[in-house]
Amino acid sequence: MKNKLLWFLFGSLFVTAIFWVKRSLYLISTSDPDYNTVYSSKYEEQLFNKNLLGENENELIQLLGEPLYRYKMGFVNKLLYAENKDSIYLDEDCNCVRFKEHPRNKNYTCFYIDSIGNVNRVKRNKSNLDSTDYSHFTKADILKKFGNPNDEILNNCQCEVLSFSTLTKGTQSGKLSTIYVRQVVINRNKVVTKIIKKVADMYHPTLYYE
Repeated sequence: MKNKLLWFLFGSLFVTAIFWVKRSLYLISTSDPDYNTVYSSKYEEQLFNKNLLGENENELIQLLGEPLYRYKMGFVNKLLYAENKDSIYLDEDCNCVRFKEHPRNKNYTCFYIDSIGNVNRVKRNKSNLDSTDYSHFTKADILKKFGNPNDEILNNCQCEVLSFSTLTKGTQSGKLSTIYVRQVVINRNKVVTKIIKKVADMYHPTLYYE
């Protein structure tokens, strides 16, 4: 009887410990962006505004310091067809499909168009469109068959994104941690054309996306 009681107490303590460990990890992973965000060496919040538009890259770096990372934006053209156009859209910040609610029951098809106007990928989610192989279709073929899309992204700017904020190193890295996103887009002439300033998850900028 005594052994059973000890095992019961041990089991209860173990379950309680697991609960608090998981809860602590959750709190770490969803901690506020003030804790999660680190910035470039010269970054100041009051300087990150629309006045940066038109600045060249050298002026930008003198003002905010070297960006923490950068990446080039390649050609992107996507056509989105959806049953409920109010709950799904294409986001130019990430060139991805966004959902305003859980996507599980959303009916949509997204056509990916390459730089010469051919379909190179089709993504479906419970779509009413048939299962035809569209790999030999052109963008013109898609528009002729289905009409104008609910939404479209066309990005051929040959731009580069410079990020002046990122997730701090630590136990929350790799988790769903929100940060202050501070990025600028520069064109081929190295001039700032867009500012991205928002609170978002480091790896998943909104809760539901693809």
